[in-house]
Amino acid sequence: GYDPVAIHVSAMLAAMGSQKGRVDVLSFYAVIRNAYSRYTPEKAHTILEQHVMRFGGKSNLILYVDGGPAQEKQETTKHRMESRNKAAVKCSESQDILETIINNNIKPRKRHFTDVRTSLAATFYWSSRDRQAFVTYMEQAGWS
Repeated sequence: GYDPVAIHVSAMLAAMGSQKGRVDVLSFYAVIRNAYSRYTPEKAHTILEQHVMRFGGKSNLILYVDGGPAQEKQETTKHRMESRNKAAVKCSESQDILETIINNNIKPRKRHFTDVRTSLAATFYWSSRDRQAFVTYMEQAGWS
């Protein structure tokens, strides 16, 4: 599949003998969403760290984690929040349908579970607080 991980060693760093790769942690969005949706934050930090380590260690990677949204991207941020809210409503409706089906002793179909799972995944947001907790975790683990 498509793996949009951004690792870049600049020509200047390579010429200076430094072989540090640069990794945008948010390029691992699917891993972040799955880990932070299913596990405790501590376990999710560990899962994300292990995923990052597939691309190098503490000595040869520089990690980047975005902060808050830029002022010029407020419209995009608002649009994404509206999409998450819409997905939350869809998720609630899908859960109600699934609950009704089960309560009426009707066999649920795969699509019923898929509707819930898909809409629930669309509501995920890796908050600034969670990002900062990950950065703190990585710093305590010796990352820079």
